[in-house]
Amino acid sequence: MSAKTLIDALLARLGAPQRIASAENVFNPALRRALALDPAATALLPDMALPMAVDCVHEQLFRVSPRGTLLVSPALLVEPSALGAVVRWAQETAFLQGAAGDDPGRRARARAAAARHGAALLARLPESAREFLRGAATSRPAVPAVPAPPDGGELALPVEALLEIGGDARIVGAPGGGLNRYGAAARPRPEAVHFSSSTASSVSDYAFAALDRLRRAWLVRTLFTVGEAPAGDDEDPASALADAVRARLLALLGLDASEADVVIAASGTDTELLAVMFALSAGPRLANLLIAPEESGRAVIVAAAGRAFSGSGEALWPEADIAVSRIGVRDAAGRLLGAGAVERAIKAALTTALAERPRALLHALIGSKTGVTAPSPAFVAGLGAPSDRVDVVADAAQGRVAGEALGALVRAGWMAQITGSKFFTGPAFSGALVVPARLRARREAVARLWAQAPVAPSAYWPRGWREALSPSPPASFGPLMRWAAALVEAELFRAAPIALARRAFEVFAAALRERLSRCRHLVEWEPPDAPSARAATDFATASIFCVAPSIDEHGGLRRLDAGECETLFRALNADVLDRLEGLDALQAALARQPFHLGQPVDLTPGSTPPNVILRLVIGARFFSAIAMAGERADAALDAETFDALRALDKAELILSQWRRL
Repeated sequence: MSAKTLIDALLARLGAPQRIASAENVFNPALRRALALDPAATALLPDMALPMAVDCVHEQLFRVSPRGTLLVSPALLVEPSALGAVVRWAQETAFLQGAAGDDPGRRARARAAAARHGAALLARLPESAREFLRGAATSRPAVPAVPAPPDGGELALPVEALLEIGGDARIVGAPGGGLNRYGAAARPRPEAVHFSSSTASSVSDYAFAALDRLRRAWLVRTLFTVGEAPAGDDEDPASALADAVRARLLALLGLDASEADVVIAASGTDTELLAVMFALSAGPRLANLLIAPEESGRAVIVAAAGRAFSGSGEALWPEADIAVSRIGVRDAAGRLLGAGAVERAIKAALTTALAERPRALLHALIGSKTGVTAPSPAFVAGLGAPSDRVDVVADAAQGRVAGEALGALVRAGWMAQITGSKFFTGPAFSGALVVPARLRARREAVARLWAQAPVAPSAYWPRGWREALSPSPPASFGPLMRWAAALVEAELFRAAPIALARRAFEVFAAALRERLSRCRHLVEWEPPDAPSARAATDFATASIFCVAPSIDEHGGLRRLDAGECETLFRALNADVLDRLEGLDALQAALARQPFHLGQPVDLTPGSTPPNVILRLVIGARFFSAIAMAGERADAALDAETFDALRALDKAELILSQWRRL
């Protein structure tokens, strides 16, 4: 089945059943060439309904000819980012006017939504592009600051703006369409090489286009259907879309609605607050046992105590008494402890916790930032957990585990924390807590705790739970759209033949390790398990390659500390040609090429010498790109492999000139 067919089928389930257009729609070579320089506009071209050409000299930035052709000002051809924004604004205007029909009220709403869309596109341009537009035309469509008619709210925003809302400042790109704190973009970034899925990924071009189709479908429903339906048929659009996302998440885990519920959250860290809420619903005195939180997320330790992890860190449930314990998985040198040692420590911590408090929440790490899984499900079952006194939650936020295996744990009574932004390479900040059916008995108690601290808006909860919760402010579409992008990637990954995926990984890993063996400044840190020893679709450990970077100093090598590794991470993700010296043509090409890798991880914070690693990580796109190449799968595998080898080469180049950098 083709990628297009798979994506179309998914979008139909999420409420966007029809493709808008697919025919050639750019009838000027210069215009086609200029639009190709804007990756976001290029991704959306197949769904742009109006054919396009270049206008004669005219005062407007764009207009529609009597024959229905979108004409854009020739002045825009020299400024691709401004051209892309104007074309998208014009196409959105035409689409909404067509959907509105002849009804004056609908057409007014369409104009307002199009104005909001255009204003948001222009606001995201670099200042130089906005200045260019100010001088490019003496007359342009008016952009009202606050449109009077309903304007579609968030759904009227362009996709890249939607992907940055409903979270916090960490996922907002730098002004002018730059990268966020994770080094990722909320729009396609084909100029970079991406091996960063343990941290965050820039959205793919096909997922970006799929999200725009989905956004438009729900925008039309919001503008022209909600409020016009018969009494009783008016469902909140965010709740309806969340229901569709939840259904697909259950399907990914091989579960049905009778076996589990899914609560959508803004981020993986929010799922920790949700797990704490469910555990507290059985009693206010709780011991929370975390497995290597430094391997999970920086803010998890705060959320585990039932505290807000952003802002002042206030207690969300002041009457609760939560004791947080941390069980490590590494020794002082950063090396992994044996499974037996970790499990003995967990058993001792749980025994102590239950002697001091009536209840415990036990975490099980399934695929950490560096690929660690501890303890095993068999060990947890041997403890008799989950039980009346012990709730269990699987921290599977990396998503590097077979869905059916995680679904089996939920059937056994575990909660599961998942995200779409790691292995599945969806945009950052898409979390969900999967809740076993047995915890439905706590619905009223959970609702009381939620009333004190509504961790996730009621729209993000399943229908049965929503009815028990108090009304909450409207939910953001941001997390839902980020999940939709992750689901696009998940569907393509699931279609990849397992035998092909295994072979591709083995070839890739062998080439990467051979190159690492010849590196002076990079050493692989604890090679991952061989895939042959794991389940066919389980890449929890194998897909994360950890490397320890060093620099030459005093005749030997010195490991980089956390701050220096952050500098290396950002230099790899940027053009550093002007910061290095004496480069030949091949080295200059490397210096210019951005490589987005996984962020540094400090394995033993505060230790001397430091134990900080970078991660070169493969995610779902690696496998789907190779599988979707069909007969050219080997060529796609070569492309992925040699991109990774170049990433190592650039790291070696930078580390060899560290003082100049």
